[in-house]
Amino acid sequence: DQTTRRNLELLEGLRTRTKLGSLLGVLDKTQTAMGARLLRAWVAQPLLDRADIELRLARVDVFFHDTVLREKTREALRGLPDLERLATRVMGGAASPKELLTLKAGLAQVTGVAAVVADRLPADEDEGNGHAGRLADASAKIEAALRDAGDDVSSEGFIRPGYSAELDGIALAARDAKQWVANLERTERERTGIRSLKVSYNKVFGYYIEITHANRDAAPADYIRKQTLTNAERYITPQLKEYETLILNADDRTAALERELLSDLLVQLSAYAKDIMTAAARAARLDVAAGLADCAARNGYARPQITPEPIIDIREGRHPVIEQLLNEIPFTPND
Repeated sequence: DQTTRRNLELLEGLRTRTKLGSLLGVLDKTQTAMGARLLRAWVAQPLLDRADIELRLARVDVFFHDTVLREKTREALRGLPDLERLATRVMGGAASPKELLTLKAGLAQVTGVAAVVADRLPADEDEGNGHAGRLADASAKIEAALRDAGDDVSSEGFIRPGYSAELDGIALAARDAKQWVANLERTERERTGIRSLKVSYNKVFGYYIEITHANRDAAPADYIRKQTLTNAERYITPQLKEYETLILNADDRTAALERELLSDLLVQLSAYAKDIMTAAARAARLDVAAGLADCAARNGYARPQITPEPIIDIREGRHPVIEQLLNEIPFTPND
């Protein structure tokens, strides 16, 4: 119960109120958030079934005796994103494009972890590589829909070109309109002969053509006066207004359509949530087992023999937490 856990300092030290000075603080060599949560649950809720205990110990034993495998596994796990949290965000329809790109990278990494330990460990019921194809499918959906993290998503949006014909059409029309506006100053100077003519934009008036007062008599008939300044007149044309509307509306239409496409993608990915959770759970178990093996190797821990009889027989036992606190004084083992 909670009082016993606290008094035994299983999860946090009585004085520190953190992992420091607790059993969890000694044992936790995990590399991932998923592994850290799982180890905390294991320490707080020990197993009671002998077969389950032996399976868990056997997995740690493999990593304990194979240093190369242990280090390769821990290195492969390092930096693995929190797939459980990301899967939950996907199922809730709340995952952002950045989180989905992180998920894609995590799926590739967790597949690599599985390859490192393939057929090397005692397996339990939901292990194996049966989910690898499903994970690849989920990753492919993200790849097809979203621009890579290195792309400039701030100016271009986050949906990959070619994914949506409608979105591509909006982007193409906006680019053409911006190009027309960019060329307008040159073409209007040529048409009117006014070399000082300028085409500019501000948030209040939008796009406009500016002509000094000295040249206003040369303004074409299709120029519509928009604003009079001390030294100049500002005009628009029906065509300029049309392109302005297209450009300004394109951003709103793009944002709305991208939200729809992202929502649809999240619905598609929700079908893979169970597979992602399974992969995450496996990675967490590997992380904990390899971490416990590393802790055992560093501290000289022995694998206990589990017997059906109600016997506790400890030889040269050491208190794992106090031992760590005795920097220069060796802990005296007890039978």
